[in-house]
Amino acid sequence: KEAYANGGGLDAGRVWDSAVYSIAEQKLTALGVNRACTGCGSIAVERNGINNAGIQRFRCQDCGQSFTRFSGTLLEKSRFPWSVWVEVLRMVLNDDALQTIKTVLEQDFGCDGINIKTVFALRMKLIHAMAAMPPPKLTGVIQIDESFVRESQKGQNRELVSYVKGIERIPRYGRKPSKLGTMGAEFATILTAIDSRGYCICKVVSLGRANPDSVIDLYETHCMDAAYLCSDANYIYEDACNLLDVPHYVRPSNYSTVIEKAGYLYADSGKPPKERKAHNRALLERLYRQGEIDYISHREDLNYADFDRLKKNYRLSLARVNELHSDIKLMIEKKMTNVATKYLDTYMGFFTYRRNWRVEHGRYPSNRRDAESILEQLIAQKITLTRPELEQITLDIPRPSGRAAQILKEKTETARKLTANKYFKYDEEDIPSFNTREILLDAPRSRLLEIAKVHKLKGYTKMTGWGLAAAIAKLPDVDAIVMDLIVGHRHYEIAEEDIKYLQSLRFQSKD
Repeated sequence: KEAYANGGGLDAGRVWDSAVYSIAEQKLTALGVNRACTGCGSIAVERNGINNAGIQRFRCQDCGQSFTRFSGTLLEKSRFPWSVWVEVLRMVLNDDALQTIKTVLEQDFGCDGINIKTVFALRMKLIHAMAAMPPPKLTGVIQIDESFVRESQKGQNRELVSYVKGIERIPRYGRKPSKLGTMGAEFATILTAIDSRGYCICKVVSLGRANPDSVIDLYETHCMDAAYLCSDANYIYEDACNLLDVPHYVRPSNYSTVIEKAGYLYADSGKPPKERKAHNRALLERLYRQGEIDYISHREDLNYADFDRLKKNYRLSLARVNELHSDIKLMIEKKMTNVATKYLDTYMGFFTYRRNWRVEHGRYPSNRRDAESILEQLIAQKITLTRPELEQITLDIPRPSGRAAQILKEKTETARKLTANKYFKYDEEDIPSFNTREILLDAPRSRLLEIAKVHKLKGYTKMTGWGLAAAIAKLPDVDAIVMDLIVGHRHYEIAEEDIKYLQSLRFQSKD
């Protein structure tokens, strides 16, 4: 059994049995790894002796490069046998905790005294390799949306860095809600997409609000021949679809709230099925004409019957991407107990790889056979991450400028006063910008007509959308009007993070 020093490295005098490497070397040979020169790619190579560990060395006859089967792979300079790598990968695929992996290595493989940092490095090497595997292209009907994870500096031993100007970044213990919500730098934005087959892609694109360029980059890199792009009402998708010339189905996040307020009847309403169906059909048709529910961009020619038929034929919805978000939250917040944001994109790549593997095989990878097969693929791809590279990883993604953060802070404080809601926070679907006229233009025409009628604007029924917005923008109470538009379309009053925080306070008071 392999003895480890308390610091996590091998005893200096320990000479490993060449049998430990021979199994791995046989695997690499069978996979054809490093059959050609690792420097110039030449196949003119010759044997060049055996090193102290019993590993065959090779030398390129063209460039003189010396290498082994292990060079440039996950196993290079590793003193773990093949069986350890397979078992660690199996546990990583099953989301086992670092301490669990450490215990198994000590008890089942004799890795006495292995350091938890070594276990973490092992896991990160494997996760990095899986994240770097090229995913399949998404095609057909593609659902796309953002998910948000709280910015984290987990494991940071130095002073914490504040990404929000004027707000000190202090350690968080328990549930601590953000100050400015998902549009500020207190959240990492994960752009997610999934097609009708189930293949997905998840990328960390920014701290705070994403932009249309993020959507375009993701589409051009990971998607092709989309029949429809399905999203919520966030303006970034509309802008991206216009530039990409992709048909766009929009389902606002407040869809259920809107139809319920309008009187939509569910099965438990007590109404006869035929009467209920006719009532709901008429209600949805009216809301569709008013622009208050889902629609297809730039298809004003579609009446509700044609739209509904097209929607059913293509199965246009956001159900798959919402399920994807639930799985992301389960992994990051529950199984991993949060992840440092600088590693988050790597974890999202791992999440994507594992989920796409499930689509191909009908189940998640879980046993040693699955792990060994995946390990062989990772080694064949020659994707590796050295310990120094791991330690040098930093958070390098776009974030709001100091000026943008200050505007968000000021607008949020104003909104809290206007709404008498101290928990109010803007979200990504509320507004395209803080420009009043843009906010008004983004609202359904039916809502603008209602506002104009209440304020007795002359000739409002004959005004264009631009004219209506311009006239309303000149009203003295336009700030209150804008807040009514924002609050009125929401499907919630208090953000989920604040609700959970308030619930945790209630439980603490009981203790």
